[in-house]
Amino acid sequence: MFQDQVRLPLQRRITSPENTRNMRKLTDLLYGRGAAKFESNESFQLIFQCWSLFGIKPLKQYRSGRLLHMCFCWFCLILCPFSFYMGYLQTLQTAPVMVQLSLLQATVNVLGLPLKAIVITIFQTHLRSAEPIFVRLDERYQSTESREQIKNCVALSTRLFTIVGFMYHLYGGITYFQALVTNNYPLRTWLPFTDYIPQPTIRYWAHFMFEVFHMAFLLSVQFTMDVFPAIYIRNLRTHLNLLTERVSQLGGNPDFTDEQNYDELVDCIIMPTCYQASMIEEYSTKLPDAIFHCNWLAMDKRCRKLTIYFMHRAQENVTFVALKLFKINLTTNLSVSKSCCKEQQ
Repeated sequence: MFQDQVRLPLQRRITSPENTRNMRKLTDLLYGRGAAKFESNESFQLIFQCWSLFGIKPLKQYRSGRLLHMCFCWFCLILCPFSFYMGYLQTLQTAPVMVQLSLLQATVNVLGLPLKAIVITIFQTHLRSAEPIFVRLDERYQSTESREQIKNCVALSTRLFTIVGFMYHLYGGITYFQALVTNNYPLRTWLPFTDYIPQPTIRYWAHFMFEVFHMAFLLSVQFTMDVFPAIYIRNLRTHLNLLTERVSQLGGNPDFTDEQNYDELVDCIIMPTCYQASMIEEYSTKLPDAIFHCNWLAMDKRCRKLTIYFMHRAQENVTFVALKLFKINLTTNLSVSKSCCKEQQ
């Protein structure tokens, strides 16, 4: 019920034209500037704006211009597997082996891009359902230090978004420049609506410009999809760290009654339960120590029992697992790297 009550005004605040104009500037998000309090949901502001621009998330419904915009974007997404694959087949007889391998890699990379876009479109409501939860989490922390951590999280998320986008498009820029110098196409894709132009110069520049636009579009879609999980996890880390600090101060306020201490403890337990499947290993290991070092001696018997239960549950290992087989962490990454090095040797 709480989520339903929060989601409606939150979506109005995000999607309304008035509030769209009042969103923070990119420089304010990068450096954490602005008089108003920062919210965790602002970490995802640029991603959702980009998805609106790419047609994955409609800007306005039931408008012919928006509908044409979405149709063109989806045409570019659905076109990429066919154009890349057919272009790769055309180069098998003429291009060098290194060029063929490079085009094959690009073809494999774009095969799943339309599917990822479809999945995000279908489950977009589910993704946005986290917004009222983050609103509720932000409301728990009103101290200057806590709000500073949330602001730093938003700034760091924006920097991560900017850096990843820059690296993706830097690769694209190098590819464009190399193709321009060698008088070739960047990715040699198959474009039937330009390849059949009779005049060679017009055909080359029409094909080249569309490939540049198409590649920039695909790179933008790809990097926003790739950076979303990292930003989401970064926000979880921030709130888990805030929870750890909050738990360490339990029982430290002499003005609190036993009932208030109990309510505060219950309020802390709710958060890890909601995010138990998504917490980070590093921060979750600090939670039991924070519980142990809180001022539990000043609490009554009921709070002490609940503290023991809380510490017992917090000692359970929390990890990310892929396909119920592999842990997603640096240890697995290092093991895979070592295996690859051994195979090469």
